[in-house]
Amino acid sequence: MKPWKEKKKWKRRILQRKFFLPFEKFRFPQRFTDAKPFKVIYVDPLKINKKHKQKVFKDIDFPEWVSLVPKTGKFCPIRSAGLVVPGEWSQVVVDYNPKKMLLYQALEERYVNGVEWEKTQFFKTMSEMVRRGKRVWNGCTNDNDILIRCARTDHLKESIEKNGIFHKMPPFTVNIGPQGEFIKNGEGRHRLLICIILGIKKFPVHVVVRHTKWQNTRDAIRKRRMPHNLLNHPDIQDIVHLTK
Repeated sequence: MKPWKEKKKWKRRILQRKFFLPFEKFRFPQRFTDAKPFKVIYVDPLKINKKHKQKVFKDIDFPEWVSLVPKTGKFCPIRSAGLVVPGEWSQVVVDYNPKKMLLYQALEERYVNGVEWEKTQFFKTMSEMVRRGKRVWNGCTNDNDILIRCARTDHLKESIEKNGIFHKMPPFTVNIGPQGEFIKNGEGRHRLLICIILGIKKFPVHVVVRHTKWQNTRDAIRKRRMPHNLLNHPDIQDIVHLTK
């Protein structure tokens, strides 16, 4: 799907969700956060240091009102937006360290040291894998496909430098665990890695699901019942004025 069509599709789906959401919140207020479901918050990209294990949610018995993406098994960024979900889903994670990724190292070589894509270890590894008949890096099956993907990544980097990161669709999505930790939910690693390379400290994300314990923290802060050591958390900035 072309980028402009994908962007239009996402905006339409978000508008549909926004239309029906007030009715659901009226009927089942305990299921939803007080925060606006599609608000953008700005997070240090290096603070997104956890991600959900692939398709592991299939083994968790979620309530019927929680929507998952069948292909990935993760929270649906549209239908689950704004939900408050209890349980152990936030513990089913692995460490997410972008700087250890081979792709990050390639981007650093490319955009910091000016190395050609073909000379990076990442390109050599991808090329070797397609020669063995494997599909790599978003469906590449030969060296030409990899070079096209490299060119698209260069274009993305130039676009972020010129236009910023906010306009990108679909949005980068996270979930928030019990202690306020950010857990990567969807796709968008290229955007994240490029922003780290460029030194961007405010990375825009949509929060899909909040853990019940974290929502309790939000509620307590809103009622001035919590110490102020959490007031710098990105997900608190919409209610921080209530503590003054």
